[in-house]
Amino acid sequence: MPIELQLPLEARETHCSGPRDLRCPVCEVTSPCEELERWEAYILYHCPACDVVFADPMTPAGSGFYENPRAQGCACLDAIYVERKLVHKGWEGVSHNGRLFLKKSPAAGGRLLDAGCGEGLFLHYARRNYEVTGIDIDGEAIAAARDMYGISDVHPLGLKEFGTAFAGRRFDVITMFEVLEHLDDPVGHMKVLKRLLAPDGLLVVSVPNRERKSFDEDKFGIADYPPNHMTRWNGTALKNFITGQGFEVITLYSRRSDWYGFYESEDILTYRFRSVIAPVIRTLQRKRTVSLDDGRSRVVREDTPISRALKLGLKRISSLLWFPLWAPFRISRRPSYGLWLMAARKEQQQ
Repeated sequence: MPIELQLPLEARETHCSGPRDLRCPVCEVTSPCEELERWEAYILYHCPACDVVFADPMTPAGSGFYENPRAQGCACLDAIYVERKLVHKGWEGVSHNGRLFLKKSPAAGGRLLDAGCGEGLFLHYARRNYEVTGIDIDGEAIAAARDMYGISDVHPLGLKEFGTAFAGRRFDVITMFEVLEHLDDPVGHMKVLKRLLAPDGLLVVSVPNRERKSFDEDKFGIADYPPNHMTRWNGTALKNFITGQGFEVITLYSRRSDWYGFYESEDILTYRFRSVIAPVIRTLQRKRTVSLDDGRSRVVREDTPISRALKLGLKRISSLLWFPLWAPFRISRRPSYGLWLMAARKEQQQ
């Protein structure tokens, strides 16, 4: 479930000029792009050729932003990028994107690369069925993956750097959960990804859905603005991009009535009432000290049977709410909060 935080109104401008001829960084077509909004030093444009929304300039956040967003003036993103590195979680902590993938487990037994692996919780469970590798530009997250979950084949590298350093490696599955929207060069990264993917490999991608409904007055929160998110996607834009890069889409979930909507629903109570629930869970967890590879140590929280039972109970209650709402979701074609896509290569790698 995406975290939607109120945006300081004085930091943005909604008064927009007319269309401007720009080369889209996603479809690489030059066309009259509509200016949607201005945010700090960025302008958000809509590309009429591929239906994506992109930032100009395409200058993303660096690794320091994700290691310590508070120091970058974005303390509200600590819950996304810092907190997860300090809590040792179980199955209930795996994101809905990861849980849906693990339920399907395509190409089980093969080699899996998770680009943007974070603290490694998804890889911890994926290694039951795969030989796993992870990369992330957040060095603190990579340290957490090694220290909290004992995953050794993880690297503090971006996709391009990994593709250069490990050019000879090939993977049967590459997962990118909530990564594509952060990239400054989507096409360039996809070229590297295709080189790393085995000829019959599978690509699994998830991104926030810009068409999602929100109870907030402001649809998008600060997490959805640059330099954190450089692009915004709907189902059409994501499918256009993936097929244009030489893939055939197998599955695309974009509606609340899809099974993806069921997995999203598991987090709805925790998300909507997080200000009440999160402090209760923290008091039920225990703390322990973890020694890092570089000699330092960190204190992490760990779930107790009681805190885990509470989180699992909330998920089960939340998921039950999806079933009576399925019919209205189906009729209204209500969009899901996120998009989840699985694709296969159209042609073998040259």
